[in-house]
Amino acid sequence: MAKRLAVLAGTLALLILGMGLPPALAQGNQYGGGEVSATGYLSPVSPPGSYSHLLSDEATGQQYLVRSGAVDLGAYDDGQKVTVRGTLVSGGGAESVLEVTGIGEPVETPQPGEAATLSFELLVEGTPPAGATFFGNIQTGEGGPGIFVPLTDPDGDGVYAGSTTIPDRFPPGLRPLPPDAEPLAFPIRIVQGTGTNPNAEGELPGEPTTVLQDFGVTPLQESNSFPASVSFGPATGDEHEDGGDPEGGVDLNEDGAVDEADAELAAETSDAAAEEAPEEATLPNTGGAVLPLLAGALLVGGGCLIRRAYR
Repeated sequence: MAKRLAVLAGTLALLILGMGLPPALAQGNQYGGGEVSATGYLSPVSPPGSYSHLLSDEATGQQYLVRSGAVDLGAYDDGQKVTVRGTLVSGGGAESVLEVTGIGEPVETPQPGEAATLSFELLVEGTPPAGATFFGNIQTGEGGPGIFVPLTDPDGDGVYAGSTTIPDRFPPGLRPLPPDAEPLAFPIRIVQGTGTNPNAEGELPGEPTTVLQDFGVTPLQESNSFPASVSFGPATGDEHEDGGDPEGGVDLNEDGAVDEADAELAAETSDAAAEEAPEEATLPNTGGAVLPLLAGALLVGGGCLIRRAYR
């Protein structure tokens, strides 16, 4: 009898244990079921809680709540497709969280149409001040000076140009992009600096700086053009008098060149003017030499008449 009771108790214990195993195994598979690998786009969540990102596995369609203490997930949430490896753990509630322990290199660059090219062109008339430099400026609002694009004039034709590419013109978020996704918008300017101030990210305009053209806050398109112009006066010392040098004279004969022919024409014009008005080259005849002679004759004649009268 006692032996039968012992067998019955053992059977009952095994039955109870068997009934409890599936949930325990399921929980083990849910929270500690080995390595998980998933490929997709990391999308940040705000504010982050027990997880910081979402990832939908493109192979299975499974969406994972993702976090990591070993990998900077924020460096990969700008539209790059990545493959993550990790372990499912408890998120402190009913959901499980994928604790990422490793991440592969991005599988591909952003999709076509997500990059933005910004082209700047500045037409400079006259002679810029000594040391003047020109830059396109994208104020990205990241706490620094933004992006400065040096504008150069390699052809010497007065057109200063430069361009840059922003890899992703859309804010971080779900990828692929939803149809109604709005592009980023930044203040865009063209500025003039005094020399350059190199730093780790490239050249910056030296102080003082001047804003030549402010394009305002501009949504980024795939292709963006920002033209402007500025006019300067002639350089100091460029103004000079014509000292007889034909190269510094005037094109009098209108043949498209200032040369000796213009100098000869100028001399001929001057000689002709002198021949047409020769009287202007001599003093006018005022009779200044005749008057003293007449006065002397009158005095002599008058003296003779007086002497005869007294005789």
